[in-house]
Amino acid sequence: SAQPMASYSVGAQDRPPAMPETIKYMRYYPRRGPSGAVIFGATLAIMGVGWYYVAENNAERRELRREKAWNRISLVPLLQAETDRDLVSAVVSEEATRNGL
Repeated sequence: SAQPMASYSVGAQDRPPAMPETIKYMRYYPRRGPSGAVIFGATLAIMGVGWYYVAENNAERRELRREKAWNRISLVPLLQAETDRDLVSAVVSEEATRNGL
């Protein structure tokens, strides 16, 4: 019992006789579920699909906005002609009122 600390080891002399020679202290549980890398990869894949749909939708909306703008541009001559016709009829009625007809 008066041994130096460096050479002291816990062994069979200090262990009760019913204890095993080695004590298992590690916990060996089976792996449950997917690993972190698989979860991360699946998340990236799902997000990639979502961003693909977002990009497709943005392109469609951009095309619809462009189409709407060109439709309005193509209506400008018709609207200008209607305005001109209203203006001419207003000028004619003004001259008719002025001349006393």
